[in-house]
Amino acid sequence: MQAIVESAGGKVHYIELRCADSVMESRLADDSRAAFGKLRDVPLYRSIRAAGGFAFPPLPPPLLVIDTAAVSAEAAAAAIQRAIAGSR
Repeated sequence: MQAIVESAGGKVHYIELRCADSVMESRLADDSRAAFGKLRDVPLYRSIRAAGGFAFPPLPPPLLVIDTAAVSAEAAAAAIQRAIAGSR
């Protein structure tokens, strides 16, 4: 996909969002997740994680890494915007 974007004159920016498992588990209980059909079951989350369901192949080095437990969604979005603007 990156090659397709770049062949059309675009640029792909990799941004890594991360947070501790304990934070993720606490977020699973948030009622707002139900509106989007997101996973809300902590034991199921743990089972999927233990089975390697969240293990992904490595991506190219990210332009930016954000710990979403440390910043608000708005602050993360602003940081992403600044990083992308600064890489042009």
